[in-house]
Amino acid sequence: MRSGLRYFCLFLCTLLFLSCRNSEAYEKGRKTLDSLDGALGLVLKEVKSADTVQLKKAIKRFTTYRFFIKSMVSDTLLPDEAEDIKRFFQSGTALENYSENRSLVLIRAGMIKDQLSKLRRDIEKAIPEEQELAAALEREKKAAAELMDIMMAQQKKYQSALQEFIQVLPSTEEFIRKHNSGELPTLVERKEEF
Repeated sequence: MRSGLRYFCLFLCTLLFLSCRNSEAYEKGRKTLDSLDGALGLVLKEVKSADTVQLKKAIKRFTTYRFFIKSMVSDTLLPDEAEDIKRFFQSGTALENYSENRSLVLIRAGMIKDQLSKLRRDIEKAIPEEQELAAALEREKKAAAELMDIMMAQQKKYQSALQEFIQVLPSTEEFIRKHNSGELPTLVERKEEF
């Protein structure tokens, strides 16, 4: 009888120990998810706060001027003009790339935030085992860290390209006026009726 009581107590203590250990792991997992979600939210806020109106205007101007330069200018360029046009094309292309990448990064960030929410719900229900929880947390941390690095790199490239574009725009416009009777080209947009 005593031996049975001893085994029962040992079994009960083991269960209590494991449940305490699991609750600590789940609590640690919740805290990790909270800090990860907060860090991702800050970087995401910075990407979302980028001035898209200014970006769209710059890309529209780049598209119009690029078309004019490629189709209308066939003269040999002076070294300074060639350098300015080269910088104009590089910075404008970088802005176009950022615009495309920005939407993809925002979609990816939304997916990661959804995954973090699902994992948080699973943790609250104590669904994953401790080892599965650790592996899931590690995967989410890795994915979020990679995305945050990409987002920060994109932001730096965007700021640099925008500054370069703004710097080279006056000389590019002067070059275009020189080859277009003192006028800047404008993009004519047609409205299609269906």
